[in-house]
Amino acid sequence: FKEEYIDVSYVEQEIREMDETHRLIKKGHPIKNMYLKFISGEFIFEGIVDLYNPITNTATLFIPLSDRDFKSFVKENKRVGEAKNKLLEIGYLHFLAKENDLDINFTLNTINTYFNRGRDNLISKIELKEKTKLLLPDVETAIKQIKALKTEPDPVYINSKCRNCSYYSNCWKDLEISHPYFIPKLSEGKKKTLQKENVKTLKEALEKVELTNNQETLVKKVLQGNVIKNKPKLLMLLRTMKFPMAFFDFETFSTAIPLFDQQAPFDNIPFQYSLQILEKDGSMKSKVYLHEDEGDPREELIKEMIADLKDTKTVVVYNQVFEKGVINRLAEAFPEYDEDLRKINKKIFDLMTFFKEGIYYDPKMVFSHSLKYVLPALVPGKDYSELEVSNGLDAWENFLLMISSTNDEEREKIKDGLIKYSEQDTVGLVDIFKVLKKV
Repeated sequence: FKEEYIDVSYVEQEIREMDETHRLIKKGHPIKNMYLKFISGEFIFEGIVDLYNPITNTATLFIPLSDRDFKSFVKENKRVGEAKNKLLEIGYLHFLAKENDLDINFTLNTINTYFNRGRDNLISKIELKEKTKLLLPDVETAIKQIKALKTEPDPVYINSKCRNCSYYSNCWKDLEISHPYFIPKLSEGKKKTLQKENVKTLKEALEKVELTNNQETLVKKVLQGNVIKNKPKLLMLLRTMKFPMAFFDFETFSTAIPLFDQQAPFDNIPFQYSLQILEKDGSMKSKVYLHEDEGDPREELIKEMIADLKDTKTVVVYNQVFEKGVINRLAEAFPEYDEDLRKINKKIFDLMTFFKEGIYYDPKMVFSHSLKYVLPALVPGKDYSELEVSNGLDAWENFLLMISSTNDEEREKIKDGLIKYSEQDTVGLVDIFKVLKKV
């Protein structure tokens, strides 16, 4: 954009909401992060417009859309899926602008998430004034419904749908991972009973909630501190794992704006992998691949990965949905390696299966099959607390710091931290496998 937009988000809210914003509008200054507010009785309705140019009277919004939702936006009177929700949000902003005596022309710049659009067509422009005007009656009806709500609403019980709510962490903050709410496959009705009866311990859950036989057995064994093992299923799964095995883990980063060709917004771009190759005789070979510059890491990583995994029979991961998803995207972006990459996916075995399906359960896992709980439960003393890099987000941030640093000492320190973290993951998978083999 050629215009120089003034960012008003730094101004104190009470000042910028009326005084600063309207002063700039009167002077004809283009504004970034324009704050809109409407007060009706005890209710306050607020919203933010990405860019507003008072000279052209145009508000510009940036929203990522899938290909399907992009098509529904451009078709007249067709509002489905996420596009419908986004249109209602824009209609709400139109309503707020109208209440502030601003009859704005809304323009939507969609960040296209469809993979084959390419970087040249990353952003598509859609004029929305007429569409948002059509939505004003719906928005006004919704505002009336909100104002009609009771001041003291009925209590809302947490449930699985809460995970998509912005206030999820507020409601769940007091629940420990060992809370009876996390008993596997507990129905929403029973979870509601737990909260109604203020049940906070597993012992209370046995007394006040009707559990299934499997749930009751699990809870009793947890209370007794017993490890649960389904030996027939465990042995059956172990027999499907063939040597040599590669215990494998990716580290990835993602960006809203693609950095490379054949990258979609928010694609997981692998920049590092770690593997431990375990032979039948117990010998093990380690390998870490780490991309070290600002270029596209994917093709070189693909070549190394194909070579490293070529002779392995089983590729062991933890949470195959992620690893397979990354490999599938690599195959789409680099079709010349499609066949070899698909072969890797066919060899993947998910170690999480033993814990997710309750084949092996240790009370120290406190109803979780996350590696964060499984590893220290099965291999005491193994955790990430003493590492410079202790989780995937740390790895991502440290990688970006490493490739942008001009200080050789700093680069080496970050590189060392990334390698140690990545190795800990795959060595941890080997340790878990060895524990399961001894059952």
